[in-house]
Amino acid sequence: MSNTVLDIKNLTINFTKTVVAIDSLTLTKGETLAIVGESGSGKSLTALAVMQLLPKSCKVSKKAKICYAGKDLLNISEKEMRYIRGRRIGLIFQEALSALNPVLTIGQQILEVLTTHKIATKNPKQHIIELLKEVNLPNPEKCYASYPHQLSGGMNQRAIIALAIASKPQVLIADEPTTALDVTVQTKIMELLNSLKAKHNMSVIFITHNLSLVQDFADKVAVMKDGEIIEYQNTKKFFKSPKNEYSKVLLDATIIKKQQTNTKEYEDNILQVSQLGINHYNNNHWFRKTISFSVKDINFSLSSGETLAIIGESGSGKTTVAKALLQLNEPNKGTIKLFGKKLNFGKKKSTRLTQDSIQMIFQNPDTSMNPRFTIADIMTEGLRAKKSFYSEKEMQQAIDNLLQQVGLDPDMKSRYPHEFSGGQKQRICIARALSLQPKIIICDEPTSALDVSIQAQIISLLKSLQKQHSYAYILITHDFSLVSSFADKVIVMKDGEIAEAGSVKKILLKPQQEYTKSLLRSVPNMQNSAILTHHIQEQELSYEST
Repeated sequence: MSNTVLDIKNLTINFTKTVVAIDSLTLTKGETLAIVGESGSGKSLTALAVMQLLPKSCKVSKKAKICYAGKDLLNISEKEMRYIRGRRIGLIFQEALSALNPVLTIGQQILEVLTTHKIATKNPKQHIIELLKEVNLPNPEKCYASYPHQLSGGMNQRAIIALAIASKPQVLIADEPTTALDVTVQTKIMELLNSLKAKHNMSVIFITHNLSLVQDFADKVAVMKDGEIIEYQNTKKFFKSPKNEYSKVLLDATIIKKQQTNTKEYEDNILQVSQLGINHYNNNHWFRKTISFSVKDINFSLSSGETLAIIGESGSGKTTVAKALLQLNEPNKGTIKLFGKKLNFGKKKSTRLTQDSIQMIFQNPDTSMNPRFTIADIMTEGLRAKKSFYSEKEMQQAIDNLLQQVGLDPDMKSRYPHEFSGGQKQRICIARALSLQPKIIICDEPTSALDVSIQAQIISLLKSLQKQHSYAYILITHDFSLVSSFADKVIVMKDGEIAEAGSVKKILLKPQQEYTKSLLRSVPNMQNSAILTHHIQEQELSYEST
């Protein structure tokens, strides 16, 4: 009897042109198959074709076959497909916030899966809470009763994983399941998927741009480019000797490059944060508010041309601090000084100073762009408000230049956000943040949605802009390789407080707190080896020079 559980043959998907053309792709029992490639290469469309969730504008070739359990999924009724979809083949969507229902709690949405597929359980609520514990959601009882907008990006991603595994499917398609997760949860989620795979003899299709995770968790690798599979082989062989030149480029972009030691001394302190405290309240009582989360005693400074990284797990308060700097969260104590001027929340002068000086690249591009605006409208909105002296021709030229800088075709500016892949939307958000030439740019997971080659381009772009214009960056991330190659100093946050702070070399090579050590232990092997090699070599060079 064949071990093949999913067999794809002659799959061609067309919009106005052919976007996917797969001759053959198979998944066997208990196997993890990684599909890797750049944004727009056809990875997610392949997953949607398996689930029969392609847009109506898509045309699938008549010769195509997607066989599961002896059935061609392209030739069965919608009733049969509804049973297979979710019950036998599960899908973890890439954009968690877009996939979750905003008017239902997390518990209600998982209960819907259990009810739809008639999964019997004596105590549904307790069963769901156990599922939320499995994916390492903090305070699962609270998450059970929470709506998606009340959870952080990483927490929503874990909730969508709980939804996908609720019915214990035989095949699980994980479309970028770790995109918004910090390193500890990223590793735990992959270990969870591995344990579920072993326990239920489940097969996994792992769609990702994170080759470090592929090396640690996948059995086979399929590399996609322009809709075609250009390389398909065993994981160990792939990482040892990739055959295709494009595969070599992807691997080269994944491995951290040694950076020239920065000897500049930062002194101007354009931003100073002292004893900052921010409370989040629950509004679930008629007469009083209770504190649900607090950020306490945050202290740091930032100078022109400097990069400060803020790292920590989801829900540790990283984005809360960033929003306070933008005057989107009101501090309950402490001071923020920008260019020596104290910011007063809600005051017109402070608001104008902040808007002129600080811009943010948000973590979720879908929720930070107006879906009714074209890319040109999105890009010019800030220019029209702050740079009204630009002529229309100059604005259009500025948009074209910015789109080219982030690796997009200027001809795309007449399109709407939904017409772009996740990585392309993130690049548009980066270009928008750069359009006003701010002095400080807050980068909230700026490369989490980007494939490895574009990550390298974006970081190279941000560095060159920093060198040219002395931009200061606040980098919110869980990617230690990004911190290693990009940041000058690091703040490690845990439960709303600073657990540890210092230079990048100090934190990476000689962390003092057990929490920081646990974060570093969770870094994938490929990244960890490169990080340590780079900084140990750099340290040895500094010793030799003295």
